Amino acid sequence: AETDVLHDTEKRIKIGENPNGRLTFENLEVASRDGCTKLAKPHVEIRAGERVMITGDPRAGKTLFFRAIAGLWPWGSGRIGMPAGEVPAFVPRKPYFPLGTLREVLN
Repeated sequence: AETDVLHDTEKRIKIGENPNGRLTFENLEVASRDGCTKLAKPHVEIRAGERVMITGDPRAGKTLFFRAIAGLWPWGSGRIGMPAGEVPAFVPRKPYFPLGTLREVLN
């Protein structure tokens, strides 16, 4: 499995709180068995309410990038600074709309 190959890697992405209330990325590289994906700029800062779009070629590592932000993919290097007390929200690639009414879905 991919995680078995990367498990022995000593590099880990550091995630910490950012006191300025912004989401920041410092020298972020996300590792996969195919190599590393990094952002175009070494320092990226996203303010509250700012909208961004992550683009890249197929298999460029976009999904792993979001997994790293969520704390689900530690392999790589660099630092992610999260706004203190905040939890990231993600919009899925394909929206999910259940069949039926809201009442039926919640029961």
